[in-house]
Amino acid sequence: MDTQNRFAYANKNLNKVVGLNKKYDFEGRHMTEPPAACYDVCATDFVEQNHHCLQERKAIEVLDIHPSKDSEWFVYIFRKTPIFLLDNEIITPSDVRATDAEIVGTLHQGRDVLDYWKDGVMGLQRLYNYFTGKSDISIIHQRPADLTDPIAEVLFLLLCGRKVKEIARILNITERAARSRVEMLKIKLGVRRLPDIVEAAIAKGYHQHLPSRFTGKQISIILS
Repeated sequence: MDTQNRFAYANKNLNKVVGLNKKYDFEGRHMTEPPAACYDVCATDFVEQNHHCLQERKAIEVLDIHPSKDSEWFVYIFRKTPIFLLDNEIITPSDVRATDAEIVGTLHQGRDVLDYWKDGVMGLQRLYNYFTGKSDISIIHQRPADLTDPIAEVLFLLLCGRKVKEIARILNITERAARSRVEMLKIKLGVRRLPDIVEAAIAKGYHQHLPSRFTGKQISIILS
């Protein structure tokens, strides 16, 4: 994505994800142009996120939930990283030279939330295999009977690797309220430490639930 919010390149997987014909060419088009539901509803959010990334000169992660083709919904986590140009060489924010470099656009890399969990630093796939003997994780919409919606929302975001302060911002609640829900979650799962929540949630199958707050409507929110 260039600094004017136009696609410099998009692989064909994006066409599939957003439900467009594989022949549709994104290159050179503004983010408000693609004839897909996610751009119809959230293009303004996409533009603001790109602007935020360019202004802050650092990568962000975004949770995207949108309808694809055949009325299916996709749940993706996109990492949006600023790209810098220095002496005709493309560099990323991790390069110490980026401070003095010209910013020329952003790189957007999306992953299905299930794949994100599987390969996450928490080792969710390994833990899931250990507790269930299965190799695949699937999303379910039925909330576990012993979880309330507010608690389930906090758990979902913890599984997405968010910290309590970030959870409070995303859910538009106070940090104190977020911590209170985490404590209630610990009690519910019978654990004392925050890292133990992941293992306990997998053991009970709670990790597969996508809270109703994040379903049935399109959203695109910055996670970090």
